[in-house]
Amino acid sequence: AAAGPFVASAEVTGTKTDSSLIQFMKELRGIRDTVSTAELERAKQLLMLQLPRQFETTTDIANQLVPLVRYGLPLDYYDSYADHVAAITQADVQRVAHKYIALDRLAIVVVGDRASIERGIRALGLGEVSIRDLTGQPVRP
Repeated sequence: AAAGPFVASAEVTGTKTDSSLIQFMKELRGIRDTVSTAELERAKQLLMLQLPRQFETTTDIANQLVPLVRYGLPLDYYDSYADHVAAITQADVQRVAHKYIALDRLAIVVVGDRASIERGIRALGLGEVSIRDLTGQPVRP
């Protein structure tokens, strides 16, 4: 079975890109440290309540079959999904966060008006900044 991606995203205004990245990194570090009981319970409820919506259309159903094949999950995976989510503990979150959220190997992708956001992003010193065009090709300065 192949490894799955870890993705975190947000929509922010261009003028808040740098401060949003600071907050994003703070949140990712926080997940690795501890998650409050209340926050964990809200997240678990959200995951469980969203499940029926993921099966509303034929396309939705087909999309939910992909992870079963890609990750070798049992065909009855969704039958016990809510029970598995409900059983997640704070220790589980920390263990998985430490294993999969590698802060030193993040690829941060920012889409926006380069003229208004580039300087702030570079000033954060999060790592090398690479500018790409719409096709993913490097843009020369």
